[in-house]
Amino acid sequence: MRRTRLDININIIFAIIMTALTSLFFVGTGLFFGSLLNDKAVGGVCGALLTNIAGWLSGVFIPIDLIGGAFKAITHILPFYNSAEAIRISLSGNFSYILPHLIVVTVYTIVIFTLAVIAFNHKMNGEKI
Repeated sequence: MRRTRLDININIIFAIIMTALTSLFFVGTGLFFGSLLNDKAVGGVCGALLTNIAGWLSGVFIPIDLIGGAFKAITHILPFYNSAEAIRISLSGNFSYILPHLIVVTVYTIVIFTLAVIAFNHKMNGEKI
């Protein structure tokens, strides 16, 4: 089956939407840790540490299937792998497998933003977290 230009454009648009959802997860993570930690610690946690963790656990640096075992099981329940898979599926145009990945990323994003708002409100009210 030949893919048309419209199909390719729709796939790219959906991949951009999935990337935006993943970006919201990282923004929420930054807000959460920014409310819990001081300015210097946030840069270390949300900068290098979170970026490396996301890269290793998403399968971007190495194929997760090659490692297998407990590492593969852990990556499948975290948002990083599911986000990368949802973007790959979007670009391929085979949307029948995207729903589980979309649900995992959406749930993590909602949870981290909820925690970030709660932590931020506590910090603004001068309460200890």
